[in-house]
Amino acid sequence: MKHNILLVILLAIALLLAACGGQENEEVEPERVVETVVVVATPTAAPEAAADTAPPPDSSSEETAVAEDAPVMEPAPVEAGQPTMTTLTDLNVRRGPGTNYAVVGVLRAGESAAIAGKSGNGYWWKIVCPAGADGECWASAGAQYSTAVNADGVPVAAAPALPKATQVAAAPTSTATSTTTATTNPNATPTATATATATQETGTAVTPTATATQTNGSPPPTETATYTPTPTATTEQQGQIAPFDNDSLQSPATSIFLSITGNRSFNYSDAISYEEGDQDDWVEFEFPNNSNPNQVVWITLDCAISGSDSAQVRATVYEDGEQTTKIVLCNQGETQLMVDNTKTQQVRIHFGITDENVYATYTLTVVGFR
Repeated sequence: MKHNILLVILLAIALLLAACGGQENEEVEPERVVETVVVVATPTAAPEAAADTAPPPDSSSEETAVAEDAPVMEPAPVEAGQPTMTTLTDLNVRRGPGTNYAVVGVLRAGESAAIAGKSGNGYWWKIVCPAGADGECWASAGAQYSTAVNADGVPVAAAPALPKATQVAAAPTSTATSTTTATTNPNATPTATATATATQETGTAVTPTATATQTNGSPPPTETATYTPTPTATTEQQGQIAPFDNDSLQSPATSIFLSITGNRSFNYSDAISYEEGDQDDWVEFEFPNNSNPNQVVWITLDCAISGSDSAQVRATVYEDGEQTTKIVLCNQGETQLMVDNTKTQQVRIHFGITDENVYATYTLTVVGFR
């Protein structure tokens, strides 16, 4: 019996020692975090500049002040009966029919020059260049700047090309990409990846920020690609406004005496606008009295209207200050009217139908004798 008890005790001790000796202390591998940060900024190629385009000729007859540095010109001789313009004030001579052409010289008030052609809208005369001037020469046909005789049959002359204007290419587009990746061991919390892309078209790129956040207790890694944004300037489109010229029924912009031996016709060019600016213009003309008060007159009103498709410009005839029912509509060709030559004729150029922010340039042509 004692022998058996001893064997049991020895067996238990052996089993205990085997268990203790076979156990290994496992070391927990510390958590590893590998962070990879990639920031890519790839500017795209700048777009090609738009093709050079020349701005259209200025259709206005409104001249600027006489250029101070322009030479005074000596006009070429004018033959009798030749179409001729005479300046009413010191007047710029330009390379083409518009104030956006260069000034080549100045004609003094009262000088005359032979007319070689006119602009398509009738606002400018192409003249025979004075001595010393090369190329083409043009002067305003506005009634406040010049008068013309024998000019009814003057042909339309093509306007010379303007210097080309180069359009500036848009700023290159920039793309910024920021990617952050956090890698841990299998026992760590899964990683998070964030990507931010920012694109802007003018100035420099906006500021993209990408942040990947771990939840395993480590501080979140952050990589920021920073660009300074530049606000895009916006230009508000505003309609043109006709300057006030202070004319009226009692004080017209011009007054012309028509006769068979003097001025048989005239034209007057200006601009009107609505709601702001000069809304109407006044011109005046009269005939010699004769035994028959009925006088035929031919009136043409040519217009260019911007800001509205429905606006209408018209010329209303007054006689000795009293409004009549005689009306000439814009761009309707020549209108023949019968007026009383014992009375002074006033013509009001104004809008018959209008909208807000409308601008119109016009040429009024009056022919009294043919």
